[in-house]
Amino acid sequence: MVLLNAVAVFQNEADCAVKERQKGKSLKHEYRARTSDLIITLRDRFIFAALCWHSMLTELEIGKIIKTMAHSVSSVRLGRNFPRNFKLYYNVKFNNLSCL
Repeated sequence: MVLLNAVAVFQNEADCAVKERQKGKSLKHEYRARTSDLIITLRDRFIFAALCWHSMLTELEIGKIIKTMAHSVSSVRLGRNFPRNFKLYYNVKFNNLSCL
């Protein structure tokens, strides 16, 4: 739960960094930080940043994390909606049925 809250906070910061980097460019799509890469980066580097003995080192490491996250972007394409096809599952498993 803590990791998901941290991902939400860091994703907001990374999205702001992406918008700043792409300001003034004429792009077809809007871009934002990729969530899967955010989770992996935070899992690997956030604990080190949180346990640094000096607040300046923590601040620098968190800045590096946000910069790394801002380089891994994916496009946001609006209006992409596809209906799901749910399969029907039976309550009885066929391999558990008696053959008699």
